[in-house]
Amino acid sequence: MTPKIPALVRLIALIASLSIGSIAIAEESTTLKSCVFDWNTRVEKPTGVGIYRGVTDKPSETLERFECHITTLHAGNESHPPHQHPQEEFIILQEGELDVHINGVDHRIGAGGMFFFASYDWHAVHNVGDGPATYLVFNYESGETRKVRREPAANWAPKTALASAVFPWSDGNGAREFFNSPTVTLNNLKGAITQLAPGENSAKSTSNPAATVLAVRDGELDVTINGEHSKIGRGSIVFISSNDKHTLSNSGDSDTVYYVFQMTTDKTPKS
Repeated sequence: MTPKIPALVRLIALIASLSIGSIAIAEESTTLKSCVFDWNTRVEKPTGVGIYRGVTDKPSETLERFECHITTLHAGNESHPPHQHPQEEFIILQEGELDVHINGVDHRIGAGGMFFFASYDWHAVHNVGDGPATYLVFNYESGETRKVRREPAANWAPKTALASAVFPWSDGNGAREFFNSPTVTLNNLKGAITQLAPGENSAKSTSNPAATVLAVRDGELDVTINGEHSKIGRGSIVFISSNDKHTLSNSGDSDTVYYVFQMTTDKTPKS
């Protein structure tokens, strides 16, 4: 039976509206929400100098773009020649030993250390150890990123802004803060290490307006976000959206050590 013209028109309109709705849902899903990225689920892709593991590359409520990946460099190799870009990044060295190049100066750093590259500062890393060097890379862009000068931040950034630097690991220090200050593209960036003893909770349930990133250094971390529970180990990464309720705890039999980073911009929602 052939439908009458008015009925056919209504049917076409209905299909079109459903398609538009599906597109809207797909577009909404491209915004990064609270998520756990288990080390064991990362897909390894060989490169000419090591291994690449993708994690995420999306905008969030606070950031225009948040990109994360994990790189392994084979012994004796470098990531790339010194280069520069507008987005800032912080990096955690999970294993190995690196020379970190910042604006013509090399800084030696070992496993557990981290480093920060400010906008347009020249940078690169070189594996100077005998084995592989694996590091977690976090790039971000804010509304300010496209406005920064196209020259190294070291030449013009205000003294209050976080400068490119390396932060070595120190055994036995437990919880400590690396930095807590504005950058040239963020209202504030906080980086710290937290340690949980077996059976300890960081808090019963808490939330924070800042976009928060966690990375497990040692042990296992129990993560509950908006009622969803995950148990993750070394090298795993967590992104917590603004104001999402979460609980962090250690149900294992050894200490859990993890990094915490919090980013705020003009887009960050209020608490």
